[in-house]
Amino acid sequence: MRRPRASGGAILEPTAMRKTVCPRGLGGSRKGDVRAGWVFAGARVTAAKIIAGRSTLTGPAVAGRHVPAIGDTSEVKFPTVA
Repeated sequence: MRRPRASGGAILEPTAMRKTVCPRGLGGSRKGDVRAGWVFAGARVTAAKIIAGRSTLTGPAVAGRHVPAIGDTSEVKFPTVA
C-alpha cells in the first residue's frame, strides 16, 4: 500500500505560527500530525532544502525594510538524556 502524498505547504503556515518544526501538533489532528511526520521523514526532505525553501520567501518579505543583521556567537548547550 502506498502512502498518500502529504503537502509540505500544508504544514508551512503552522510551523511559522507555532515557531516550531516538531511534527506533533502541526497537522491540527492526529491524521494531520501523521502526515506532517511523513513529510519530514521523506528521503528528499533535508534541513538544507527546508532552509533554502524558507529563504526564498525572506527576501520579498523584507523588501524595502531596514533589517539589522545581528550575529549571535553564544553557545547554547542543552542537557541530553541517553
